[in-house]
Amino acid sequence: AIASTPVLGERPQSASHSESTAHAAQTTSAAGDWLGVWNLPARSRHFVERDELMQALRIDVQTAESAAVVLHGPVGVGKTRLAVEYAHRYAGDYQLAWWISATRPDLIPAQLAALAHAAGFGDGTAVEATLPALFSQLRRSGRWLLIFDGADDPRALAPYLAAAGNG
Repeated sequence: AIASTPVLGERPQSASHSESTAHAAQTTSAAGDWLGVWNLPARSRHFVERDELMQALRIDVQTAESAAVVLHGPVGVGKTRLAVEYAHRYAGDYQLAWWISATRPDLIPAQLAALAHAAGFGDGTAVEATLPALFSQLRRSGRWLLIFDGADDPRALAPYLAAAGNG
């Protein structure tokens, strides 16, 4: 099983996939300073290299016309591990990477509020007041990566994807 609880620490490096420590940073110098905002799960020491899938995912993310690239398939085929490995491998391409458990869509706003707090927008508890500022900043910012893991119904993510724009 993959470690799914983020640990706060340093920004992941785009190094070899043999590293397995969890990385996440929460420090920002001012609101909107995205550098160092991370909460990625640890890499798996048991990741099975799937070059074709990783290359296809990389191309999809780089060329996507919409805000979302969806990994889908049966439970247990490695979608989460692939997403974790992608995020760590290409961390250098992003100013921000945030992991969101989407198994319970009702908890997504609180996780986005935690992102806003880590980035210097509010205290992380005023969800309704914080999200518009977060989404506005995401739309104006450079490269960012939001990973919604475990969504049974991608339509539940539509309001967040539309509000955030393309990262």
